Amino acid sequence: MNAGDMQAWCHYNFDVCDAPAVIEINESQYFKPKPASAMVAPAPSGQNLNVLHLSDCEFSIAYVVIFYALLLSHKKGILIRATT
Repeated sequence: MNAGDMQAWCHYNFDVCDAPAVIEINESQYFKPKPASAMVAPAPSGQNLNVLHLSDCEFSIAYVVIFYALLLSHKKGILIRATT
């Protein structure tokens, strides 16, 4: 750990240490200035844009195993109660 990490941890968890100094970052070294055209919105094109937004998708082997077990038990007439 460096750059005052332990001092920050001590300050924010126990409030017995002084707050660490703010580390100034010169962002001009990493980012170019925006061009003037970036401040003006483009004219509307009049065309529709279809968007599909997927969020919080999880693919886990545990879901597949549980689903398969429930499917097999249902076919055999066994009632399984799923609990979390």
